[in-house]
Amino acid sequence: MYNVAVIEDDLEMGALIAKTIKKIDLPVLVSLYEGPVSFQQSKDLADIILLDVLMPEMNGLEAIPMLKKSHNNALIIMHTIKNDADMIFQAIKAGAVGYIDKQSSGIDYLTVFESVLRGGAYLTPSVAFKVVHFFQHNSSKFNSLTTREKEITHYIMEAKSYNAIAKELNISVNTVRMHIKNIYGKLQVHSKFELINLNKIQ
Repeated sequence: MYNVAVIEDDLEMGALIAKTIKKIDLPVLVSLYEGPVSFQQSKDLADIILLDVLMPEMNGLEAIPMLKKSHNNALIIMHTIKNDADMIFQAIKAGAVGYIDKQSSGIDYLTVFESVLRGGAYLTPSVAFKVVHFFQHNSSKFNSLTTREKEITHYIMEAKSYNAIAKELNISVNTVRMHIKNIYGKLQVHSKFELINLNKIQ
């Protein structure tokens, strides 16, 4: 028997998900919780956690480290309508082994659970497409940088100032600014913050 925790603040949606899961050909005990905190307070065990992202008391991304610490053997699957690339990668980096777009029709929970219980991962097709598209799109953009631009990007990742970068590369600060302007243009970002976040999920 596998314990499945459905963490969903929309109780009507949560009840529908739980009802669907109970019908699959796998011995499961399904419990529903309004949020990560209420699940944590319950002290219940879980082999699989279906975790929403948008919740009032604590969002799903914030909850992953807490749940990993208290339920270190549990398999966390994000179950949400939020499916932008940044959200997907943040969840996977934090320890989620699956990402389901709630808006996908006919989710096969048996396939989902069997995939992760066998040591694999699971992404619904729309999520998998976003992951593939992200890597194809952004890999080509980074490859478009010149060697000098890649060097400067590296120093930006290390939070070096323009002056420090200029000194490191023995070029003028104005030249550094020119290169950074070109980098921003090629990568379609507008600030150091956006550049750093883009690089983090490469």
